[in-house]
Amino acid sequence: GFTPFAKLGYHRWKFTETEVGNPVVNTTGKDLFYGLGTSIALNDKIDFKIEAEKFNYENSAQEKITTKLYSVGVAYKF
Repeated sequence: GFTPFAKLGYHRWKFTETEVGNPVVNTTGKDLFYGLGTSIALNDKIDFKIEAEKFNYENSAQEKITTKLYSVGVAYKF
C-alpha cells in the first residue's frame, strides 16, 4: 500500500565562491528544510519511495536562496 510521509528538519550549510582560486564569498548558515513523499510497498521486504524536499538558505547579505530536491529510491527491509 501507499504510505505518505512528511519531513521537517534543520540543516547546516557552507557556501564558498571563488574567483581564479581566491575565495570571494565564504558564508555559512543554519536553516529549516521540509519535504513530502510517499512509500509504496512492493512486497514485505521492498518499498519504492518518491520524495520532494525544499531547502531554504539565507546568507549574511539576507539573500534568500531555495534548492528543490526530487528523488526516487528503493528501501530493503532486513
